[in-house]
Amino acid sequence: MEKIGIFGGTFDPPHIAHLIIAEEVLFSLSLSKILFIPAYYPPHKTTVTSFEHRFKMLTLAIENNEKFTISDIEKKIKENYNIKTSYSIYTIRELKKIYFRDKLYFIIGSDQYIEFKNWYKPEEILKEIKICVFLRYGYPLKEEVKEEYKENLIFLQVSQLAINSSEIRERIKNNKPFRYFLPEKVYKYIIENKLYLT
Repeated sequence: MEKIGIFGGTFDPPHIAHLIIAEEVLFSLSLSKILFIPAYYPPHKTTVTSFEHRFKMLTLAIENNEKFTISDIEKKIKENYNIKTSYSIYTIRELKKIYFRDKLYFIIGSDQYIEFKNWYKPEEILKEIKICVFLRYGYPLKEEVKEEYKENLIFLQVSQLAINSSEIRERIKNNKPFRYFLPEKVYKYIIENKLYLT
């Protein structure tokens, strides 16, 4: 049996804070690997870069770590079940079919956890999988929030960097420096494909 961390997100673009968080969760929970899952059509997002670009950038970002891997499962869910929106409950249930011998941990930030009760079928998610919540810069957790689903949750302190994808996109759009927010190959990919300019 392996212990696998499931790290979903838009990754638009993937940046160094994503990699640092993944590595620290991997170490803290003694996981076998981290499975990165870019959302195919994320809820609560009106516009995102194409799945193909985000998938390629994430592949480049993690390629040098043998314990990091990537899955296009949300694209397959859309194709196989014609489910448009990438709700986490569908992804988790499909992953459990694939990794039925393993123990899965669903990784989210404190910003996501604060809104978790508003997700699609949050109680069902908690029945299916353990949720690992890492503290994200600017999103402290109140004690009463932590108590809500306590038996199903793991809270972790990780290194916090004040980096987010929306800031990087704004920097690119406004012609500000952004190179060192990203793995080098992701930076080059964005330049070569002229992403985030508008």
